[in-house]
Amino acid sequence: MVKIAVAGDIASEIVDVLPRPIPQQSSPAVTYATTDYSSVSELTDLLRGCSVMLSFVTSHPDAFQTQKNLIDASVAAGVRRIAPSEWASPRFDHTPWYDFKAQTRTYLETLKREKPGVVEYCLFQPGLLTNYLTYPHRSAKHLSPIMLPFNFGARRMIVPCRSDSGAKITFTTVHDLANVVARAIEFEGEWPVMGGIRGSDLTFAELIALGGDVRGSIKVNEIDLYLLEAGTWTNEWYPKIEHNAIPPEQREAMSKAATASLLLAANAGAWETNGAWNGLLPDYSFESAKEFLAQAWDGRP
Repeated sequence: MVKIAVAGDIASEIVDVLPRPIPQQSSPAVTYATTDYSSVSELTDLLRGCSVMLSFVTSHPDAFQTQKNLIDASVAAGVRRIAPSEWASPRFDHTPWYDFKAQTRTYLETLKREKPGVVEYCLFQPGLLTNYLTYPHRSAKHLSPIMLPFNFGARRMIVPCRSDSGAKITFTTVHDLANVVARAIEFEGEWPVMGGIRGSDLTFAELIALGGDVRGSIKVNEIDLYLLEAGTWTNEWYPKIEHNAIPPEQREAMSKAATASLLLAANAGAWETNGAWNGLLPDYSFESAKEFLAQAWDGRP
């Protein structure tokens, strides 16, 4: 039996499809431990006996140190495989909140050079989760929907002007992401470092067309790239961040900044993944964005 350590949020979707012990076994399938991630020795004790460590640490001031402690503890505990908190894009153009992921990658590269054969890790990258395009409706058991500039519910989209560079955005359902991770845990070959997962690759034009097919009509607003870069853009509508951790007076500015960052990153091709796991799991059938969204929006106003 493979023993897996999971640290952080969104993990519930993946835990639900991970291999479980047979019902006759007395030990529970999932046990919980409380830690503040500050003690490597404590984490080492918690991780001892685990084969795989999956991290879902989210962005916060101590995120890199938390990941570093988890990695150091995993190595000390003899954990065979490590998946740091990635679960998004292969590049970090225009997304400063992912700096801790870039730091983690650099640390893992150094560790792998210094300890060859000891550290095996994979950066799981599904691009954007297709489930976000069902906002405000929930389309997964645990994943909460969030509003993107591509709002199928409101039939509204914001895209960069002259977004004809051919850049693509990878969309993958959280269900496919979870199933790939479950299969990766049992995978007998070596994990790819850049572990891209592809449901569908869509250009802005293809995304707009898909919105029309699924929702009947989409109102599209185009914003000049230089205005997005300067932060001086305006629009009658843009997705709002409404989180209790963000003071109300800061939400407008942060919402506009996040929208611009996502659009600029997408225009730069930063959200397109390499599909490495698609190639390694040829028998697995991925659900396309069109299939998933047609079903998710069927019968909804």
